[in-house]
Amino acid sequence: MKVTELLIEDWTMTINSLLKKVGADTEVKGRKVELTKRQKDALADLCKQRKLMMPDVVLKEGADEDKLEAWKEKVKKAHPEHAAKMKFKGRQEGGKDMICAEVPGLDRCFGVFDMDKLKGDVLGEAKLKWHDSDAPDANGKFRDLGVEALADWLIKTRGGDMQKITGSLNQQIAFNKKKDPAYAKKMESTREAVKRKLAAKKKD
Repeated sequence: MKVTELLIEDWTMTINSLLKKVGADTEVKGRKVELTKRQKDALADLCKQRKLMMPDVVLKEGADEDKLEAWKEKVKKAHPEHAAKMKFKGRQEGGKDMICAEVPGLDRCFGVFDMDKLKGDVLGEAKLKWHDSDAPDANGKFRDLGVEALADWLIKTRGGDMQKITGSLNQQIAFNKKKDPAYAKKMESTREAVKRKLAAKKKD
């Protein structure tokens, strides 16, 4: 397209303002500008809408992919326990193209990458908050009792309420998964034992 009624100075100012909109941290020099392919495509759309001449674009080869891959590695390093199962899914949020780092089965996002600005954030672990139960105090029973005995005690003290029992055990698992994996595993086994015992009671 040709510059119609705009002076070259006005055109340069307008293009520079559009460059900010597409996430470029550069300005037009002469009539040239260095952009990633995604930034070039976004700028071309804006210039077309405004009937402006496109500047001469020099492509930054591989810049889009390099920044995206670097962000992915940062997310994985920040969450090594989930790295193997992590998936990076594209989605639109507020009209923006985003990529979210997710793990199947977990209702949370570990990182977000803005494809327009080519910038990503790594999200930290949500801080866990302990919730006291209104059930009888354990007084060390979670650690002292074996799996079967603990399952029986939980069923008795929680009135056979699977939701309350699961809540107690899930809290123990969440707070001990990293610092005491063996104990967390015991709680998981207890949860399964409770399910089995309650299912057997229903049959009777």
